[in-house]
Amino acid sequence: MLPPDSFRGKVAFITGGGTGLGRGMTTLLSSLGARCVIASRKTDVLRATAEAISSQTGNEVRAVQCDVRDPDMVRSAVSELISVAGLPDVVINNAAGNFISPTERLSPNAWRTITDIVLNGTAFVTLEVGKQLIKAQRGGPPSCPRHAGLGQPGWTEGRATVHQTGPPSGGRSSGLGCAGQCQGHWAMAWLSP
Repeated sequence: MLPPDSFRGKVAFITGGGTGLGRGMTTLLSSLGARCVIASRKTDVLRATAEAISSQTGNEVRAVQCDVRDPDMVRSAVSELISVAGLPDVVINNAAGNFISPTERLSPNAWRTITDIVLNGTAFVTLEVGKQLIKAQRGGPPSCPRHAGLGQPGWTEGRATVHQTGPPSGGRSSGLGCAGQCQGHWAMAWLSP
């Protein structure tokens, strides 16, 4: 798959990192050398996951509480991320609101909760990280929709929205360019000159 130490010296921020896909992606990134910071609402789950992955990979994983629906909590979590690990090189917006419900029972409140986490949470995290990267003159995530012909080779798209921070060319990002749908998932895109 990827050579050992592929992410050595890189910082990865994973929302929804305490369970499921987030935990799996964190385990892989940590095993490849990334300094991982996971975020979720449930601190007990986060701490247990961080300890388990750290023990398994020998690479410390940090846990930060964050409800991605709350811009103030996102701001605080990103500040803590930068304080404990540095500016992120990889951002994985994996937080989700999933529950099984027949269509006829899906309420407007349930729909708002899902979109608030998946759409607004992705925007809040991506925007806050982007602001911090721009402030540090590090650029931001370039366009990610690989399947729309805008992304770069090697990018991953799936349930989570994955961003590589900084243009692959090493050029400077010009800032937030658009929001759109990538393969059924919303993603923020940054434009490079």
